[in-house]
Amino acid sequence: MREPINWRQSIRRRLSGTAIQWSFLRAVGGVSIVRASGGALLFVSQLLLASWMGADDFGIYSFAWACVAILATLVGLGMPGTSVRFIAKYEAEGDPSRLRGLLRFSRVNTLLAGLIVTPLAMAATVAFSGESRYADALCLAFLAIRALAFLNLDAAFARGFNWMTGSAIAEQIARPTILIMLGALVVVLVMDPDVGHFVVACVGAYVLASLVQHLCVRKAVEARMPAGERRAEPTEWLAVSAGMLLLNGSQTIRMNTDPLLVGLMLQPADVAIYTAAMRTATLVSIVMMVAGVVAQPRIS
Repeated sequence: MREPINWRQSIRRRLSGTAIQWSFLRAVGGVSIVRASGGALLFVSQLLLASWMGADDFGIYSFAWACVAILATLVGLGMPGTSVRFIAKYEAEGDPSRLRGLLRFSRVNTLLAGLIVTPLAMAATVAFSGESRYADALCLAFLAIRALAFLNLDAAFARGFNWMTGSAIAEQIARPTILIMLGALVVVLVMDPDVGHFVVACVGAYVLASLVQHLCVRKAVEARMPAGERRAEPTEWLAVSAGMLLLNGSQTIRMNTDPLLVGLMLQPADVAIYTAAMRTATLVSIVMMVAGVVAQPRIS
């Protein structure tokens, strides 16, 4: 015999589903605005840097930051992806002790990895670069590895807590804005600036953006989750992080291998031309990227 329909429960389910869809769309819209604005700022910053430095120096600059992007992902140890997955899980389960343990575990391991990888990368550059034109810029750029790793980690924390728009502001808006201002200061204050001056300006932009984001995320987390007991699940977290590192590391290497190969086989000016073309082409992928960023913690 057919059971009677409970219209109240049916209406509640429909309204709940509609609310979730609208919440998802609002988050996508907010992140889309930030990402679109950030993409425009990043594009403008690259145009300005190319005009200020010239083709050869901009090629050296682009080569150095491709290396930094790869090493910063490795320093992250896969913890950003793991954090998004488990923060959402522990929030849903009401488990603040393991949540506190995860945040501390992620920060400590990222810091330790950065302290190991940065000097090793510098030493390897000095030992094996020979007369390469990239060596000095690489050593300076490697100073930003830890800042970029923490920028990625704190953005992942924000996504895990479902602060979608806030998670993208530091990387997409603050960093290119600071870079433009510092680059303009270099042009105004330095008589004959070279690529090293602009690499230092970019390091400063990463450090400042990372510091501001860290303070904001830390304050928001403390307001949402008071201090208390910490529980650690290092075996589970590291197991998931290994897969995340393999996935995200492979993707980062794939995205940055092209300019490295161009730089190794051709001249810095060719790296500059290739980088400009690649940055322009990747602007079309923003919609898919935004949907993925917003969906991750909800699925978790």
